[in-house]
Amino acid sequence: MVRLLAIATVCACGGASPKPPQGTADAGLAPAAACEVPPMDQLYPGSWPPNPYGPALVAAPCMTQAHDVLIVLGCPSNPDGSPSECQTKRADIAANLFANGYARNFIVTGAAVHNAFVEADALAALLIARGVAEERIVREPHAMHTDENIYYSSRLMQAQGWASALVISEDAGQLVFTALCDSNCCVNLGRLTVVELPDQTHLGHYVLYPEAAAVQPAECAQISTATKFMCTNRSSRKACADNFQLRP
Repeated sequence: MVRLLAIATVCACGGASPKPPQGTADAGLAPAAACEVPPMDQLYPGSWPPNPYGPALVAAPCMTQAHDVLIVLGCPSNPDGSPSECQTKRADIAANLFANGYARNFIVTGAAVHNAFVEADALAALLIARGVAEERIVREPHAMHTDENIYYSSRLMQAQGWASALVISEDAGQLVFTALCDSNCCVNLGRLTVVELPDQTHLGHYVLYPEAAAVQPAECAQISTATKFMCTNRSSRKACADNFQLRP
């Protein structure tokens, strides 16, 4: 059964482990890149915002195959530089997915946005402490907002020859109300679909173009209606096509 709406914030580090995917991905196309996904106007119909803490689209079997990379979205360190709760939760989710074969590579993304501590460095340190080899981690230290997290991570994926990713945040609102719109209607380098894995871990299944089906204008129009609250402040996003101000 396909369940619609958005995601719940569930950490995969406790309880049952996710079912290991068949095979692993290192470079090149993973089978997950070929998954078909419903359009956003089908997933998010009507005029009202989805409940980001309700059930998500259940991941199709192809989405439980190994992906090329895990993208861990940044959030601020504590003021003293120690890992924050959101960083720790995201590292736990990512390390658990890695241990269960969902990907062999990581992109950690985030600049020193709210204090002097670079979010990508903090996330990398947490992953290394959880047994991830440093050479498996690509650091992206420039992103200031979620649209930039997605943009810079996508460019790193292109440089590595990667097409598929799982995008990680413990924050349901960030994934549904920000990352989904920023990816699909702003950055425009791939398609992100919020899904639920068999163990109820919720994250973004992200595939770059040309492997992903192109997002259609009607999809962005549907999720951009004023009452849905899914695509706010698009005009101020530096990765939007009409306001492109990011580093190459």
